[in-house]
This record gives sequence, structure tokens and C-alpha cells, in this order.
Amino acid sequence: MAGTTAFVLTSTCVLGVPTLPRRQLLASSLALGAAPTAQGASRSQLKPADVEQINAGRPAVLRGWLPPAEVAALCADARTLYAEGRFTADGLAAYTPQRAVRRGADPASREVLPAFIPSKRCAGPWADAAAGDGAARLRFAARIDALRSALSDGLGRPALCEDGRPPLAGSRRTLAHLSSSLTEISYTRFGPGARLRRHVDEHHEELKGQGGWRRPTRRSVSWLVYLNAPWDPAVDGGALRTFPRIAPPASPVGAHAGNVQVGWLRASVADPVERAVFLDSSRAGERGNCALYTVERANGLRTVLSRNFWARPLLYQSTELLVDQLLIDSPAAAHRFHFVEAPHSAATEWFARNDARAGEGEAVLDVAPAGGTLVIFDSVALPHEVLPTIGRERWACSGWLHEPHTAARSRHPPDPDAEDAKA
Repeated sequence: MAGTTAFVLTSTCVLGVPTLPRRQLLASSLALGAAPTAQGASRSQLKPADVEQINAGRPAVLRGWLPPAEVAALCADARTLYAEGRFTADGLAAYTPQRAVRRGADPASREVLPAFIPSKRCAGPWADAAAGDGAARLRFAARIDALRSALSDGLGRPALCEDGRPPLAGSRRTLAHLSSSLTEISYTRFGPGARLRRHVDEHHEELKGQGGWRRPTRRSVSWLVYLNAPWDPAVDGGALRTFPRIAPPASPVGAHAGNVQVGWLRASVADPVERAVFLDSSRAGERGNCALYTVERANGLRTVLSRNFWARPLLYQSTELLVDQLLIDSPAAAHRFHFVEAPHSAATEWFARNDARAGEGEAVLDVAPAGGTLVIFDSVALPHEVLPTIGRERWACSGWLHEPHTAARSRHPPDPDAEDAKA
């Protein structure tokens, strides 16, 4: 591809990584997802290396996963349904800062055609077999359902396949059934100039405010399949930029025993691995229901890093500095904690801009949105963004696979007024 550098990714090393200055911090860059080769076109099943990537908090990139004929059929279907006015504004439009809007990046140019509409608790147009090419979407949904089973087995997440209903086989597997079973699936369109700022797809329930525990499930695995014709990210933009950790993790990422990851302990000279930090919100005690901990991969033993605390306000809109100073008790963890993705507020963004450690130990991995490429990653552990498209529409089908979350025994600090009333 003219003007770009070729890279090779294996399960054990990254070759051809150029230097990418990023606020003079430790970082690396990798381009993934070039045009599918004949070998890549036949790659339709998960490999152990793909599972290892996801468990390490990195993206698994399967080029040529969807055959060209299916890519063309789905892209034509998406364009037809968009022309019919069936798409709606992306709910993440609010993620675009007003300063970006003033520069001409229109958040409304990100649009979706969902299979389910949460606000109405009803099926969306993607699940309507009578709309557009329902047969193509049914074939695709069956592929994603098979992928879900493979991920459930490979990642050791059996609850990915628990939707509360018996499986259907053969002709009874309708588009409506598969779409609802998969929980979240949609077409996405990024218009020329559209982008999506850095974020993660899921957070711990305690960090979502009062509504964090209302839904019975959480996002566990994120996936997307690109539907574009030949695409050169150097010319067309629109790459998926991911921010995995450089050092290897000491345990699987995302969640442990139902407790969602909220941060990392940075690798150090004495402990040269990244340690996922999980939030246990089911602890008993008057001082709070939450505590931070790490876990050893080999024996599953936990190391509790903090005293009990209430997540709100200490984590809800906090900074890494405050967590280090107010919560972390373990000397081995001192000055190593950082959020997977810090809570967004004026205060936390100010601290992030002035924190010399921000981004330390972080890689920058770009994935080109080439047609047929499947990208899979843990919904909690991998921050990512979409770079602006340049003069072209960017089409994809994307979604999330869910797991039930673990309900906490006590979710909120005591209400002083309520206690006074009892007295």
C-alpha cells in the first residue's frame, strides 16, 4: 500500500513497530488489517492466538473473516436502508466535545441501524426480516452466534451463551430470534469527517451512577466487522485506534469472579507485569461495600489493595492521584494505580492533562477498516477511538456480547437523613 509500512503480527511478538512520539511517553504503533490475502480469506474460526490477544487486553484482528460476497451484500443492504431513512443518530454523539463540533465534526454524522431499541424495549429495524436484505442479515447473525459460542469456550465465559431461552435449531432460528439473543447488534455509518473520541465500551456498575445496577447484564466482548470497499487509512482515515498496555498482564482482563476491572497497576522494575485491578462491590462493613484487588493467574489468590470504601464519590469522579493517596494501602502498589479509562469530568480531564504519568506504558495500535475484517476485544479493558474519516463513508456491523453481572449486597452509602429518621 503506497505510503504505508508493512507490519507483521504474531502471537508472541510485534515486528516493524515505528516510533510514535506521544507526549514523550512510552508508546508504540502498529498498523493492522490490510487487504485480505488468500490465506486470510479462509480464516473463519478463532485461533488460540486470537483468544490470547483478547485475554491480554489487546484486539484480535481476523482479516478476511467475512467472505467478499457477504461483505458486498451487507454493505448494499446497509446503504439501501440508510437511503430509506431507517438509520438514527448514534447515541454516542454526546461523546463529541463542543470544540470538535465547532471545528466542523458533526456528531450527527454517526448513525446506526440497531436490532434492539433499549429506550422502547422493542426490536429495531436491523431485526426486521422484511426490511432490505433480511436473508443476508440472517446469515450474518448466524455467523456471529457461532462466534459467540467459540468465544464462550475459548475465553472461559460460559455466561456469554446464557440468554434465558432454549436454543433454536434449523429453520426456527429466525432473524428476530438471533438478533434478540445476541443482545446488541447494528449497522454503523460514519459520514465524511465523523470520528469517535477515546472511550471504553463498559464500566463497573458502581461507576455508572444511580442506574448502574438496573440492567441484568453488562457488555463483555466487543466486536465489529467492516463492510467497506478497499480502504487506505493513510488516505481515507477512519482507522480504529486502540490503546493496549505494552507489558504483559499477570491475569486475564475485564472481570474476575463477576467483579469488573477498573484499573491497572503499572509494571515496575520489581514487578515487570501489568496487574489488572478489580473492584469487589459485595463486601460487608460500615465503611463501605467496595475494595480494590489483584489476582494471580496461577493460583487465583487475591491481593487486596485497599480498605473498604464507598465507590461514590471516591471512584465515581476521582483521579488516579486521589486513589493512590486515599485508597491504596499496599506498599507494593503505591504510585502504580491508573484507571483503565478515567471517569470523564472537568476535574479529571484537567488532572489528566497535567499528569506526567498519563499514557505511560501504553501502546497505540491502529486497525484499518478493510472490508471483511473482524475485530474482537474485551469491552472493559481496551480504550479505543475512531479516527476521522476523510471524504468517504465508513460502514460496519458491530455489537457487544453480554454476561450477567453480579449483584452487590450493598450499593450505596447510608443515607444520613434516613438514619436520623430511624432514630
